[in-house]
Amino acid sequence: LFPNRPVKSGEPRMKIAFLTPYGPGLGGMEVFTERLQRALTPFGHTFEWFTFEHSKHQPEFKLGRVLSFLPHREELKARAIARVFNKRAKEFDVVIANDYFGMYANHPRVIMVTHGYYPDIHASMPKGLSFFKRLWWGQLGTIQKKAMKKAWKSITVSKRNERVLMQYGCKVDLAIPHGIDTDFFSRVSNPLKKLNVPSLGTDSFLLFVGSHAPWKNTEMVE
Repeated sequence: LFPNRPVKSGEPRMKIAFLTPYGPGLGGMEVFTERLQRALTPFGHTFEWFTFEHSKHQPEFKLGRVLSFLPHREELKARAIARVFNKRAKEFDVVIANDYFGMYANHPRVIMVTHGYYPDIHASMPKGLSFFKRLWWGQLGTIQKKAMKKAWKSITVSKRNERVLMQYGCKVDLAIPHGIDTDFFSRVSNPLKKLNVPSLGTDSFLLFVGSHAPWKNTEMVE
């Protein structure tokens, strides 16, 4: 789909739409989408984001449409984005949708990227969820599974996710293995000083970047 070389003169380039709940900013989906755009831009492809108002707009990321109102129900968010995108669907060669946000897109080439499966997130929480949240997340898991089945290609962001999704009978065409971006993360002589963090009394530590949500199970590394 994406050649691993710069495109030659006259070679067709693609116009790609991102359908995602969050605009450029901090967070897993946001950073994944930003880096994907930066990685593919040298090949001549162009991008537009269809998303909700979430973070400060960065000029390098073209926002095709930012929806200022945010429905409470997750499925309604996906429908709201699709209603806006579908008016311009024929302009794009490929759609890359985070999670189930491409489920209602009228386009033959929707690539769904699953960052986490709701039933698995619930199962990983040591204290579990309230009855209503368990019911809600179960519904979201059903929506995710339907979206994966409908998608042209279904991708997930780790081999662990691939195993979990396949155990639940979900469609997975490709798993992106874990790795470290050595252009972003590099060895430094005094990392704590560089990060402006006081000494932890040890040279060995794990830096966690992300939301400290219960389902991240950060206590497992203590």
